[in-house]
Amino acid sequence: MSGTAKSYLDVELRGIRVGKTIFTPEHSKNGVNVSAKLKIYAFANDGDKEGTRLELTAWGKLAHSAAKSMSQGKEFSCHASINVYDKRVFLPSGQANVPGELILKRDGTPLTIKQTSYTIKFGTLSYGAESNSQQQADLQAGERTAASFIPGSADEAQWREKLKARHANTQFNPALPQYGFAAVQLPKGDGIGAYQQKTAQAPAATTFQGVNPAAVPAAPAAPAAAPAQAAGFTMPANV
Repeated sequence: MSGTAKSYLDVELRGIRVGKTIFTPEHSKNGVNVSAKLKIYAFANDGDKEGTRLELTAWGKLAHSAAKSMSQGKEFSCHASINVYDKRVFLPSGQANVPGELILKRDGTPLTIKQTSYTIKFGTLSYGAESNSQQQADLQAGERTAASFIPGSADEAQWREKLKARHANTQFNPALPQYGFAAVQLPKGDGIGAYQQKTAQAPAATTFQGVNPAAVPAAPAAPAAAPAQAAGFTMPANV
């Protein structure tokens, strides 16, 4: 068959909302560098009460930036590539984020189902409004004023500057369970090591074993946020 040997599937996602995010820092696996990753569990309000659930991934610098920006319920849009993969099926364990027994087929091989995920394309991610609960949390914490919701107001300009400063001052700390708005999941398993920087001038590589919290600089106070959702990231319809 003539023509292109492989097909590429791209999609535009608009007006979807963040459910929860999980950040895994850059590291090496068997001597090969692996970029930072942000797993984003999101949903689209499509008229259905439950909505359409989506699984997206951001890599590298975008993963760091999105971890600091994607509060629960925040609206965003992006262009993404579509990934179809086989996911193993497990029995429920009764515990959040803990899989149960792996289900096997009659021939002894794992039972799998087709799953679809999306990889966000760099330079296409844009943000919309925060959730109602996040807005109220910022108001109650004194982070912003009611006037900051008025477009073009001085308070809105001050709020935008505060967000820029918050973003710049939030640095990843492997001793903390949260990075920005994302839960932290450190890489585990055999062959895991430090990410190897390409230049001598780059910051020292981060290590994940034997971390002494007392030796790690204190991170800035985390921004006020709505309580994290349990596994399944079911979100209220009114965000």
